[in-house]
Amino acid sequence: MWIEITRDGEVTIKMEGFTGTDCLEASKNVEKALGKVDKREDTLEMYQEAENVGTLTNG
Repeated sequence: MWIEITRDGEVTIKMEGFTGTDCLEASKNVEKALGKVDKREDTLEMYQEAENVGTLTNG
């Protein structure tokens, strides 16, 4: 995640390394602290399915 704040106070948050809506969950607290979200631009990664990563134990 990177956050850019311009001189006039405009804030841009860019989430990287997330697929699906995981980015929304990860940025939720930052957005809440900043206040109202004026605009959201979805990336192609948001429409990809999240990888299912887990552990399989036999026995």
